[in-house]
Amino acid sequence: MRRALNKASLIVVAVFALGLAGLWGWLVQSLPRTDGEMRVAGIDAPLNIKRTEHGLVTVQAEDWHDAWFGIGFAHAQDRLWQMESLRRFALGTLSEVIGEATLDLDIAQRRLNLDALARAQFEVLDTDTQTALRAYADGINAFVNNHDALLPPEFLVLQFRPAPWAPHHGLLWGRLMAYQLSGRWRDDLARETYLGSIDIEKLRVLWPALAKEAAARSSAAPKTTRFSALPPRTLPYPKGASNAWAMAPGKSTSGGALLAGDPHLGLTLPGTWYMARLEVGTDWVEGATAPGVPFVVLGRTQSLAWSMTSNEADLQDVVRIKAANVDRRITQTVSVKDGTPRDITLMFSKAAPVIAGTVLEGTGDDGIALMATALSVDDTSPDALAGLNSARTIDEGIDALARFRAPLMNVFLADSYGGIASVHAGDVPRRDGYSGRLPLQPGDVRWRAVNAANRLSALRNPPGGIVSNANERTAGLDDLGFPLDGDWPAPVRGDRLAQLLEAPKKFSMDDFQAMQGDVVDITAAAWRPILQGLTLSGAAYKAREKLLAWDGAMTRDDAAPLIYATFIAALQRVIFADELQGAFGVLKLPGPDALRKMLAEENIWCDQIKTQQRRESCRPLAQTAFSDAVMILVQSHGGDVDDWRWGDAHVAYFDHKLLGRLPFIGGLFDLRIETPGGDRTLNRGASPRSAGLNGAFPHVHGAGFRAVHDMSGAPSRYIAVPGQSGNPFSNHYSDLMDLWRDQKYLGFDAPAVSTLRILPQNK
Repeated sequence: MRRALNKASLIVVAVFALGLAGLWGWLVQSLPRTDGEMRVAGIDAPLNIKRTEHGLVTVQAEDWHDAWFGIGFAHAQDRLWQMESLRRFALGTLSEVIGEATLDLDIAQRRLNLDALARAQFEVLDTDTQTALRAYADGINAFVNNHDALLPPEFLVLQFRPAPWAPHHGLLWGRLMAYQLSGRWRDDLARETYLGSIDIEKLRVLWPALAKEAAARSSAAPKTTRFSALPPRTLPYPKGASNAWAMAPGKSTSGGALLAGDPHLGLTLPGTWYMARLEVGTDWVEGATAPGVPFVVLGRTQSLAWSMTSNEADLQDVVRIKAANVDRRITQTVSVKDGTPRDITLMFSKAAPVIAGTVLEGTGDDGIALMATALSVDDTSPDALAGLNSARTIDEGIDALARFRAPLMNVFLADSYGGIASVHAGDVPRRDGYSGRLPLQPGDVRWRAVNAANRLSALRNPPGGIVSNANERTAGLDDLGFPLDGDWPAPVRGDRLAQLLEAPKKFSMDDFQAMQGDVVDITAAAWRPILQGLTLSGAAYKAREKLLAWDGAMTRDDAAPLIYATFIAALQRVIFADELQGAFGVLKLPGPDALRKMLAEENIWCDQIKTQQRRESCRPLAQTAFSDAVMILVQSHGGDVDDWRWGDAHVAYFDHKLLGRLPFIGGLFDLRIETPGGDRTLNRGASPRSAGLNGAFPHVHGAGFRAVHDMSGAPSRYIAVPGQSGNPFSNHYSDLMDLWRDQKYLGFDAPAVSTLRILPQNK
């Protein structure tokens, strides 16, 4: 009997294995063809799409029209679902293929009216930019029309084929990115809702401009009007992120200008970036492209390189309106798969979309309208990107950036002629009489967009030979001629970057690569005197000793980064949670340096409002917070301090938003990897604002792309994460994760391992 059961079990296992192998073999047919020849309509001459061992793409064409066509074709080959889901998310049509689960998202996106904005935007762009967008759309459609095998698995799961790509769809990614990077309106509402109950003196300590505005409204604090049905949060918290710097030839070992850049965004699967090179004769451009957009967003031409950091200026305002303030209405129907269509009315007040409130549902008279530079009709930012893709010098790059509108970016340039520069690119709101940190009334709005590049001179070839930024507020904004508020982070990363750049040496690409991987948190050292004064025993004593011996490097195998991060999170809770309550973990709070100063100055915030004591001292709070932190870590990581590791708590998450939710097998499509770094290191591994109080610091935001350029002629170096392909059955779905984590780079000088030659259909 036992022998028979074993035999039957083996048969079941074999059949199951054969079934899985057959299913795998069938799904592998969804991978694109990358070798041989094929004929398609839409091009005038043959073009090549070459791929390296790691999937980096080079498009070779005889003219730029066909090059834009080729990159559209390549994007569709590797990222078709990403492009389709982005398009549907932007247009509010996800529910057509998913169902009720995405209906609220669709309604929220419809209210932004991005389809109409993109259509109008297309008409104001330069003719060459329009040509590129048309050719790009043709390339995408050519792939879909000529792919005679299975579409990627997401289309199989949802059982639909993508509709044709229109030229203006190539503008949706830029609209969403501008909206995300300037997304502050939720913070405005949170400040009004939660800060209204905070003592005005405490308010003045942390947010002096906000306290001043509250006082100007003739009240002790902002009014507290709550909206029960805000649009769902569709994007991560916009966090100050990205590093970029450029160095003059006299400070480099090669004698050429150097430039490095690593934009920080929410980590996604597939990743935001796709590495590609376009060649037309002897002209070329390469770097990070964004599937859905034909142009290289961050990269270089033969003789000009550029990168960007987000400027954390406040580029959005919310206005409380009444039904009488609505001057335009549009009725639309949201289709729902296997459900009832939903009719909605889009509302606008002086062109500002109404995004929340009872007025939208016809159940009341209150609404919130959004003003944002990201929602301008005449946004010519794509012209700026197109100009950078052909620019040869820093002056040509600066000229191109005059067309950039949204969001406000700090752009860094270096050319082969020894020039370096930085420029503020984008529009900023000029507000008269208010900061924009709180919701406005219709009569208060005095707001107009001003182009920063037209008001602020670019910084060219400074005497020190260095331009740099890590999202800290730039001094140049003081020259605007009017105040500009924002959420610029403390200059911790910028200070660390300055330390490294001030070393008495000449720098190479290897040095810049190491700087992008730097994981030292410089805030830790200043806490030693406070930590030494704590009275501790047992695990807490051992944890404190590890911190005292620590050099601030947030490496994966060290316990000290985990102890320090948890201590800071616990200290924020001890100081702020009693007053902020529901806003704790939502509002941006002071970081380590500001917290240390608060303790030293016996700050008013140390007072615990729930106790009978008239005023608590600040110093004991450090003792309480450290004990709390150790208790958290003992519960979550065990009682032996020597077993604690930062890498166990700091894990980068790449979740597939669709396939990852499939029952039983969804976890197979999600990716995880331990990472070094933290929120305040150059190699940034940021966690949500509420992280740490359970001993976990998920890495959800960081450098999804890195680039280093030596303009003396050396090949540039790049890395992106998690892979070039969005198809989970591709070898390039996750093959870049270890390289990215371990600070390894790739280049377009690597040999091609496959070539797809695309021929005109009628020639």
